[in-house]
Amino acid sequence: MLAFERLLDIATQLSSERNLDRLLNLIIEQASHLLKADRTSLFLVNGNFLQAKVAQGIHKKELKVPIDQGVIGWVARNKELLNIEDAQLDSRLYLAKVEDESTPYPVHSMLCVPLLDGAHQLHGVIQAMRSRVEPFNKQDETLIRAMASQATVAIHNAQLNQQMEEANTLLEKKVAERTAALEKMNKELEEIAITDALTGAYNRRHFNQQLMQEWRLAERYGSTVSLIMFDIDHFKYINDAKGHDAGDAVLKQLIQAVRPMLRDCDYLFRYGGEEFTILLPRTAVEGACQLAERIRENIARHTFEHCHQQMPNITISLGVVAWRGSDPKSDKNDAEQLLKRADQALYDSKENGRNRVTCAN
Repeated sequence: MLAFERLLDIATQLSSERNLDRLLNLIIEQASHLLKADRTSLFLVNGNFLQAKVAQGIHKKELKVPIDQGVIGWVARNKELLNIEDAQLDSRLYLAKVEDESTPYPVHSMLCVPLLDGAHQLHGVIQAMRSRVEPFNKQDETLIRAMASQATVAIHNAQLNQQMEEANTLLEKKVAERTAALEKMNKELEEIAITDALTGAYNRRHFNQQLMQEWRLAERYGSTVSLIMFDIDHFKYINDAKGHDAGDAVLKQLIQAVRPMLRDCDYLFRYGGEEFTILLPRTAVEGACQLAERIRENIARHTFEHCHQQMPNITISLGVVAWRGSDPKSDKNDAEQLLKRADQALYDSKENGRNRVTCAN
């Protein structure tokens, strides 16, 4: 009676375990204890083999036995329980090679039961062994049949659970990959929306947005934001004399020459035509004027080319303004006014001979 009470307890444990690996180990542990076996193995069907997923009493667990060989092969094919008093006298005995054991396990008494579902489909075999001739009795047969029935249902449920978890993991991976792809695409689209197609600088729309953002930050933290506005001297002559393709080449090369001189936090914009702006967060007017002068000198020395031919010397004129947050001068306390002052400083550079920097007060 105690054995059957133990069987009920095993049934409860098996039905509550959903992890397949833990379940298989639990089945082997309980079967060994229930049958007082020295060694117990649980084989699952894997194609034309019976593969030992778990085994107790040997070091190597991953054993494969051809489904048409050995005692467990016979049990699998015939789907019947087999109780052998002494396997050493049975011609069906199959001794699988165990690489980490120097001598074969001396199998004698053996009890094997198939794992069959309600449709009589084979899922595997439980094999219990004793190293001595001590036959398993009828009660052992009854217990292992009952346990095999419970184990088959539990294994099937655990396999379904594993398949569901694997499917969910795969689905989550695909969703994550798709989300990452969409985020990358959206980022690229956002970048396109704020980038000038010809030069690769930010466009005027983004300039308006970024100017207001940096203005608000300067106003909040009392920091200084500076603005450089510049354009190409006599750009119309380049277009008229060399053609618009040459003019486009100059614009692109100009940006390529200016960009390396800026910090990561600085912003370079194409404001319109041949006119550009540079937004310098947390930069005083002195630093902005020094940068503007370095840019002017660099462009004056730079060699511009079109169709592998050197272009005439290109120069630029620049205007520089700055604004400090919480500036009490109301006439300057406006982002639009800052832009007008930069434009006026650029105009002054043009009026005073071009190829120069004008820093507004």
